[in-house]
Amino acid sequence: MGKINALISLIVLLAFTNLFAQGADDTRSREISEYTKNIKLNPKDAGAYINRGDTYVAMAKYDQAILDYSKAIEIDPKNAVAYTNRGNAYAAKGDYNQSISDLSAAIKLNPSFGPSYKYRAAAYLSAKQYDKAWDDLHEAEKLGTNIDSSFFNELIKASGRQN
Repeated sequence: MGKINALISLIVLLAFTNLFAQGADDTRSREISEYTKNIKLNPKDAGAYINRGDTYVAMAKYDQAILDYSKAIEIDPKNAVAYTNRGNAYAAKGDYNQSISDLSAAIKLNPSFGPSYKYRAAAYLSAKQYDKAWDDLHEAEKLGTNIDSSFFNELIKASGRQN
């Protein structure tokens, strides 16, 4: 009887998990629809493209997100947030060179935004460019960006350095 109760509990848990995931997808789909309406009303609103791109990232639709971030950059070429977010979307796809390029552009536009250094450090780590990852991590820290200890541990392990 205990195994049956455990199995029932697992089935109920999976059902609730599926409902939660479905709810999140429904919410994101509604967000996409709202951003799309906003874009139709104001096609020069870079922020709407960025917001829709962020929602696509949350849905793991990186190619669509990249298209939206690219459109935001076309509208506002000095928008560091669009470059940062597009860089992160490229990193999520495993295109670390393009990620580094976009994050470098974001840093050039806004050198005091620490998270861009942190994200570029992660891309450098993934690209096995450890010295550059360390440099960016230190810069992010100097700018007050919180760095998770697991990130440090991963970089220490990969690079063989302490800092």
